[in-house]
Amino acid sequence: MDLSTDLTDARAKDLLDRFRMESRGLLSRFRIPAQDAEDLLQDTFLLLLRRRPEGSEPERWLQGALRNRCLVYWRERRRQFYRVMDTALLDALAQPTRPSQEHRVFLHDVLRRVGELPANCRALLSLRYRSDYRPIELADRLGYSRNGIYKILERCVAALSKKLLATPRGRA
Repeated sequence: MDLSTDLTDARAKDLLDRFRMESRGLLSRFRIPAQDAEDLLQDTFLLLLRRRPEGSEPERWLQGALRNRCLVYWRERRRQFYRVMDTALLDALAQPTRPSQEHRVFLHDVLRRVGELPANCRALLSLRYRSDYRPIELADRLGYSRNGIYKILERCVAALSKKLLATPRGRA
């Protein structure tokens, strides 16, 4: 199919229907939830209509673009989880007026897990959670790039999250 000319409604509908059928396996392989799968399909198809890549088969282009969108989907979901985890830890570690036993145990467990991380993550997370440094302040203090600090912080929070989630229940 030549995309250099405008797609008629019938041709576009036919291409979209075939694309939906062929994409089920890819969406299943990436475990995209049903409520998000249709959005990804439509976004990818609209991208094809906007870009109209020349010299490529639309079906193959759509499959490749959908695969990339699935990868981005899960990358964004992980980032969202780490942002929520970072905020939750900041809130949970905030010093109450009188520390409760439960708060002290939680603080001890988090700091113990931070101590198990590599030195760069230990320094970064200690400043983040003990001294409430913002990411830009962390970058300046530790000599990281202001643009790269978010990715570094995300990696360190991911490592800490894995450690905390691996803690057996009943043990702190």
